[in-house]
Amino acid sequence: MKETQEAHDAAKEASESAINALAEARKTEAKAKETAATAKKSAKSLDSDLANAANCLEEAKEELSNFQNGPLAAFHELKNRTVPHPEPQESEEAPQLEPQESAEAPQSEPQESAEAPAAVGE
Repeated sequence: MKETQEAHDAAKEASESAINALAEARKTEAKAKETAATAKKSAKSLDSDLANAANCLEEAKEELSNFQNGPLAAFHELKNRTVPHPEPQESEEAPQLEPQESAEAPQSEPQESAEAPAAVGE
């Protein structure tokens, strides 16, 4: 009878263990179902979110293209524009001073002023 009692006790412990494991499994199943439902909702909204993102991307590309072809292109055109250097104009006073060939200081001043525009242009 001792052997049967031990077998009965072991079976009872196994049954209680199985009951506890079943309860735990049911809790886990309920959590999994909730998670699955949330995932399904997210999957449904993902399609619309992706469509919205694609639309936003296309709009941003169009805006970028308009900017690059409009204001940015104008900026680069102005940035790369070169202004022609004006031709140095000889004043009427300079030729008059040269033929005199006097040793006065004013003779050297017109030569400096003629060189000054060349230095500015470089």
